[in-house]
Amino acid sequence: MNLQPLQEAGIDTAVLCDRLMEDEQLLRFMERFVQDETFARLTAVIAAGKLTEAVAEAHSLKGMTGNLAMNLLHERFSQQVWYLRNDQWDAAAAMMEELTLLYHNMLIGIQMWLQSDAAQPTA
Repeated sequence: MNLQPLQEAGIDTAVLCDRLMEDEQLLRFMERFVQDETFARLTAVIAAGKLTEAVAEAHSLKGMTGNLAMNLLHERFSQQVWYLRNDQWDAAAAMMEELTLLYHNMLIGIQMWLQSDAAQPTA
């Protein structure tokens, strides 16, 4: 399995491979990330001004990106959670433009990897 495209997308593949020992696990978790709707929910609750829901969704994304060694996204979601928990709504909401760009770039990188031969286990 060629992990270079995932590295280029911003994933620390050495850490990720330590966490997910089998190729099938890696594939399954990447597929789940691409299909996950948490970011869409975060976008909606931020737009609606729903603080409690925004904290929950941002916290879920913080955990998910941390577990998948998406270090830059994890750092940004951690910052957003901090803002939300410390009554800095405007700062948290202002992060959405950058988060959207980073998140969608990550999705594109993973989708391209999943559709390529690089995602196929090596013999």
